[in-house]
Amino acid sequence: MSRREMMQLFGPAWIALLADADAASIIGGFITGQQYGLGLTWFVLLLALPLFVVQETAGRISAVTGKGLGEIIRTYYSRKLAIVATLPIFSIDVFTYISEYVGIAIGSYLIGIPPTLGLLSFFLFHLLVILTRKYEKTERALIIVSFILVLSSIIVTIPKASNLDLSPYFSTSNDFLTYLAINIGAVVTVYKRQS
Repeated sequence: MSRREMMQLFGPAWIALLADADAASIIGGFITGQQYGLGLTWFVLLLALPLFVVQETAGRISAVTGKGLGEIIRTYYSRKLAIVATLPIFSIDVFTYISEYVGIAIGSYLIGIPPTLGLLSFFLFHLLVILTRKYEKTERALIIVSFILVLSSIIVTIPKASNLDLSPYFSTSNDFLTYLAINIGAVVTVYKRQS
């Protein structure tokens, strides 16, 4: 495979990867890290297994059949079951979009842009991309922006070498269980994007 072919595959794969790193997941990861440091690394690694299985299964089903989860259910089961399966997916989508726009408002505020202006700007940008269908050009720009954002996040969150404590932490407190739920939610919502 040539370098050009690899880059053509990398762009969509990178964008798909970042699509799963939504605002709620990123904020949840930051507050989990702030609260427990690297003490929950064991749990994040444990969550990698279902994340891999869900993503791989959804990707293979879609690649082989050319259909999403809802269409597969409708084809092999019934329309009624497909509608029932769609309701939780729809609910997750609604809350994901809400969390995305909350993330945009928070990000706007943090960089000094009034949240209302930031929300309106990103909403109009979103509409512009959809209406013009300039997905490839948008993807190229977003790849550059995303590298800058990922790099800046890594720089900001790198712990000092003296504070690098990988000892696993576990508790049965309500706060700890809430942080576990936040991290599980970041993994479980992935399946809906493949439907």
